[in-house]
Amino acid sequence: LAIETWTPLISHTTGSGDPSFLFDAAKPVAKIDLSWNRLEFDMTRIRFAHHLNYLDLSHNNIKGSVAKSPKDVNLEFFNASYNDLCGEIPTDRYMAYHGPHCYIHNKCLCGSPLPPLQEWLMEIIS
Repeated sequence: LAIETWTPLISHTTGSGDPSFLFDAAKPVAKIDLSWNRLEFDMTRIRFAHHLNYLDLSHNNIKGSVAKSPKDVNLEFFNASYNDLCGEIPTDRYMAYHGPHCYIHNKCLCGSPLPPLQEWLMEIIS
């Protein structure tokens, strides 16, 4: 099977949509860039393809918590910043390789690699 790359034809759109059809553990997709759209979906239920190595979901309206399935996917690039994600960030396996910049400006994410909430707020204020 050939590895597919899926990048939106139009970024910075003003519409919203649900790209959940792209996410399936069996899909042979290597790159998904959905950044700078107003996509709204629940990330909690998403299962990522094992071939995926690039995932940019930044600057959307994605809700839920960070999906646990990326822990089994060796993502070279991951960005879920500037969304409405909430909850504890999974730290198993491959998720430990992504720094705090991948998660900034979300509704209420917590846990490693983000600093403790009190320190995080102090950094923002100062």
